[in-house]
Amino acid sequence: MKCKNISTAGATPLQRAVWTLCGSMALLALTPAVSAPADTAAGQGMANPGAGDMLSGESLQLVAGRQHLMALADAPVRIAVGDPNVLDVKLLRATPGSGASAGSGSGSGGTELLLTPKAQGSTSLVVWPRKGGVPQRWEVQVRGQHLLLEKRLASVPEHAQAVAELRLGAPAQTPLVDNAQIDVRSNTVQVDVQVVEFKKSAMKRVGVNIYSGGRNNQGFSFGSFSPGVVGSISTNTNGTGTGTGNTGSGGTGSGNTGSGSVSNNTSSAIASAMSLVMTFGKAFSGAGIVTQLSILEGNGMARVLARPTLLAQTGQNASFLAGGELPIPVPARDGNIAIQYKEFGIKLQLTPTILSDERIALKVSPEASDLDFNSGVTISGVTVPAIRTRRADTSVELADGESFVIGGLVSRATTSNVSKVPVLGDLPILGTFFKNLNYTQEETELVIIVTPRLVHPLPASTNLEALLPGARSEQRNAGKVWLPYLAGGMNQDTAVPGFSY
Repeated sequence: MKCKNISTAGATPLQRAVWTLCGSMALLALTPAVSAPADTAAGQGMANPGAGDMLSGESLQLVAGRQHLMALADAPVRIAVGDPNVLDVKLLRATPGSGASAGSGSGSGGTELLLTPKAQGSTSLVVWPRKGGVPQRWEVQVRGQHLLLEKRLASVPEHAQAVAELRLGAPAQTPLVDNAQIDVRSNTVQVDVQVVEFKKSAMKRVGVNIYSGGRNNQGFSFGSFSPGVVGSISTNTNGTGTGTGNTGSGGTGSGNTGSGSVSNNTSSAIASAMSLVMTFGKAFSGAGIVTQLSILEGNGMARVLARPTLLAQTGQNASFLAGGELPIPVPARDGNIAIQYKEFGIKLQLTPTILSDERIALKVSPEASDLDFNSGVTISGVTVPAIRTRRADTSVELADGESFVIGGLVSRATTSNVSKVPVLGDLPILGTFFKNLNYTQEETELVIIVTPRLVHPLPASTNLEALLPGARSEQRNAGKVWLPYLAGGMNQDTAVPGFSY
């Protein structure tokens, strides 16, 4: 293109204006021709990182705290992470020919990236290859580190041991995914409870005591102890001697010719004849406990307060209340009176846990309370009785069908009884000679008998009519049946005269 110089020295002002306008139009015409090659060069130098020009690779599933290596066919020129708080990427090493690091040198070869998950979450990883191809993109999912337990176990203690072994060497805050299964035949527990109140003062008068059978072999026992016999004291030349004393007593004594020691003797013939031991053992669930409690009830020495039966799933709570709710007036704002209710009576809360097919862990919280009007208070002109409470809270592990006893909940009450001659007993001063005042101290002990059992439902095909009363034939020949039954030598499934099974 040839350019011609134009002189404006002798031009008129109109000519100068025309030439200036023509030059401006020529510059506007040349501007697109200059900018277009610049855009083209920019497009050839770097690919557009948009979604349409990017290769989407497979998603990566990583675990927080565990490093991973990623192999690349070509050394990257640039690496980008969407959320650096979730994932950290480091160029670990490059094979010869791929360059020392991203952004320097040129060449080809394989490269490894070190991926370090830092926190649970999701992010993206984009890598631009050095050879100028389209960048690659990965969706990264980082999950928290956890422990996984997948086993079939026979009992809860085995499960606890497996969890402890799995946590060995793991961080304390590592979550546990527990998919273990415990093979038990039943998940429901039936708990039979008997709440019995014994009159200790009456039992002491007849010589009856409650004691444990030792090491739980015999469970719980009633015993009637005899007064014992008094033995003679024999002396020797040294002035010492031995003898026997009353049952339950012991000590040392002195005499004119020496000293003697008194020892217990519960094996004498008279003591054995007078001793009556009714061992409950494991037969709380049978007819033994019913018969023995009936004997004590008939003699005024025991009183069954409640006999509930509760069902609960393993690990769930069950509760029972036999009593009532006492309304208590409580002063409120503006001089008004609000009513609050307080429970009283026989209350029981329990939580069973099935350990295996034969073992049950039981947490029991029994409570017995009654109203005491002698210790009441007056609120806004209303007398509110006090509540006397006896409470226990214990945990025990038993086999299916075994029983345990909670005792020692003793209560004492003193009552007065006045008997007098009519009219004369009311006279001042002289009336004392015509009336009799007796004070009686009653001492009671609350005993709670608990028997847990595993519930095994009957199959759907079971003939229920055969299990109902009257389904079996009655046996009327009582001569050879009642005596073995009372002696305990008869099978429980044997029909008893006068009873239908």
